[in-house]
Amino acid sequence: MEREYTNVMEEIVVTWVQVLMSGIEYQTFCSCRKCKNDIITLSLNNLPNYYVTTEVGRIRIFGNLNTEENRKMDQ
Repeated sequence: MEREYTNVMEEIVVTWVQVLMSGIEYQTFCSCRKCKNDIITLSLNNLPNYYVTTEVGRIRIFGNLNTEENRKMDQ
């Protein structure tokens, strides 16, 4: 059965973990699948969910979350 809903926050977190773990400053960290999944699940357990059922909803929520304040790394 294909899922008919998406957690936009999950998409964002997965993307950011992949991007950050491939950066030079994180090369000393383990980047195996288990460690990446641990980082993703710890992050998702501490962030709000944003479930949507349509692509329009996904784009709207992503746009609402894609702000300069939310992109700051030093929070």
